[in-house]
Amino acid sequence: MDIVRKNNQRQFSENSKIRLKNAIGKRITTAIIAAIESVELHFGELWGHGQTELSPAQLAEREKWMETRKRILDKGNHQRRLIADDLAEFKVEWNKGEVTLPIIEESK
Repeated sequence: MDIVRKNNQRQFSENSKIRLKNAIGKRITTAIIAAIESVELHFGELWGHGQTELSPAQLAEREKWMETRKRILDKGNHQRRLIADDLAEFKVEWNKGEVTLPIIEESK
């Protein structure tokens, strides 16, 4: 029974770590995408964001933006991988908010 309990705790800990890694990864991705979206919203006219016909100057700026965007995404993905590596060094346990309700017998 003790072996089963230890295996269950080990599996729970591993699942908790995976859950945390995924949650952190989603947060990082959301932050990166939101930052890119903000830049496109405020500066996108420089490279004709949302336009179909671009001037030569906009084409040049679009090329710079696409390289910058790629570098931002690459660096963000690199940080996600580093975080996953960091998490591998920790024991993680999800506090799933368990509540124990008392059972009260009614007197007859």
